[in-house]
Amino acid sequence: MENNTFAMAGEPLRTRPRGFFGLSAYLESFIRSRKALDRSPRTLDEYRLAVRVFSDYLIGCYSDDDLRRVTRREIRDFTSVYLQAGHTSTTANKTLRGLRALFNWLWREEEIAENPFARVQLPPADKSPREGFSTAEVKAMLRVCERRATSPRAGFLAARDFSILVTMFDTGLRASEITAMTADGFDWQSGLFMVPGKGRKLYQRHLGDRALAAVDKYLRLRRRLLCEAGGPLWVNWKGGPLTRSGLRRMCILRGQQAGVGNATTPAPRVPSLSPALLDQADNPDWRQKAGARLEEELLGRRRI
Repeated sequence: MENNTFAMAGEPLRTRPRGFFGLSAYLESFIRSRKALDRSPRTLDEYRLAVRVFSDYLIGCYSDDDLRRVTRREIRDFTSVYLQAGHTSTTANKTLRGLRALFNWLWREEEIAENPFARVQLPPADKSPREGFSTAEVKAMLRVCERRATSPRAGFLAARDFSILVTMFDTGLRASEITAMTADGFDWQSGLFMVPGKGRKLYQRHLGDRALAAVDKYLRLRRRLLCEAGGPLWVNWKGGPLTRSGLRRMCILRGQQAGVGNATTPAPRVPSLSPALLDQADNPDWRQKAGARLEEELLGRRRI
């Protein structure tokens, strides 16, 4: 029948209720399938953003986001417009990877007869090193945190920021890993702690004596001033967890106070400590302690 909404077994589903071919109509089904694969909330948000941007582009061109008209030509045109709008090739690469995942899913689910992303070459991600802080600049930021505080709030934030900076310097953790640290996750004798990393994997990391002492001082001050000790390791003055954007603002603020780095123009990401880590690479004791984490830095991960 012409209006039959079912297809014979083994054939692509070619008929739908009116309006169901809209790209955005499949989004939540796709998201549910990714949740079943244990994708992180941040990855799911990136999928949603990619679909929204592409859907808006199709609606602007054709007044709807019917996925049946999407071909390699539409993808190339979208990529060109996206780059001309000022987005970097890295952002375009991430957006198109999200769309490719969606269309791969649509093709596997037999919602489309052909996958327009087959043989589509994505713009390359920018792998150039990102400018960060040197060892001398990190030391200048630490000296700022050691200044005499003018209030309990300033003293608490200085102790927190000092311990965060030495932890980042000591471990090279990503921003998301720093903010995921918990106050109960430390073995104070060995300096080992567990932290959830990329892909929801649980990693064991090590803090040196100076970083451990800084974290211990911060936690004692936190218990005294805020009357709490558990939960997220890094909190603000009101006791709320430190976010990635809060971590970024802290690095920019301490850089401005120390007069170092790109502090006068806030960067769109957490400033990196990688140059400072690389300065330590010739120290055999530090290299042995850093282990695989330093190796990751040397292999090209340039930001935390």
